[in-house]
Amino acid sequence: MRRLIIDVAKRHFKELEKLNMNAVLGHTAQKSKQLEERLEDYLVRMLGFGRGCQVVDRNYKITWKTFLQE
Repeated sequence: MRRLIIDVAKRHFKELEKLNMNAVLGHTAQKSKQLEERLEDYLVRMLGFGRGCQVVDRNYKITWKTFLQE
């Protein structure tokens, strides 16, 4: 999805013709991972949700059995 958005932006903005696609994708993936980690920390610390059971792969994270802690 990110690659498609960058390709469309390249067509509209001439300044982006020399853009390094791999660098941009790497940067956006890193930012996305940081945001997901911050959201998870917020849910655990501020809202009292437990981490539950998790399966983490390169492209996704599945979490189940997350109940409010007492």
